[in-house]
Amino acid sequence: MSVQICEGVWRNRCGQRLVIIRCDPVDGQQWTDGLQHYSDDGTYCANNRGQDLVAFVGLLPNKSQVDQQAENERLQAEWQSQFIAAQQLRSEVAQLEQLLDDARDNLRELREDHTAMDNRAEGARSAYLDVIKTLWELRR
Repeated sequence: MSVQICEGVWRNRCGQRLVIIRCDPVDGQQWTDGLQHYSDDGTYCANNRGQDLVAFVGLLPNKSQVDQQAENERLQAEWQSQFIAAQQLRSEVAQLEQLLDDARDNLRELREDHTAMDNRAEGARSAYLDVIKTLWELRR
């Protein structure tokens, strides 16, 4: 079984997937996977038939597809980074909200204490004025 080689992804008889591209001819073989060379019909060499190319898997991605994939990967990494930063900010906001709640509780307690102290002071002032009034009347 022979095939007509073109650039792309191929499977050999051993089941490996190889990226095949055209190259300068080496012993009449002008296709390579970067290590080994193949003839136009996909044969590797006469004494090693297991390396022969037997099935075309697909075309090589073109440059725009590779560029788009690289851009997608870059955007995915950027999104992941932004997502982690957003999670950290959410955590910080939750901590700040807890601190704000604590400060509001403290302020409410201080206001209650202030009101209680005002009431005691008003009572003491009233009692003091009563004493002064009584002393004043006794003096007459």
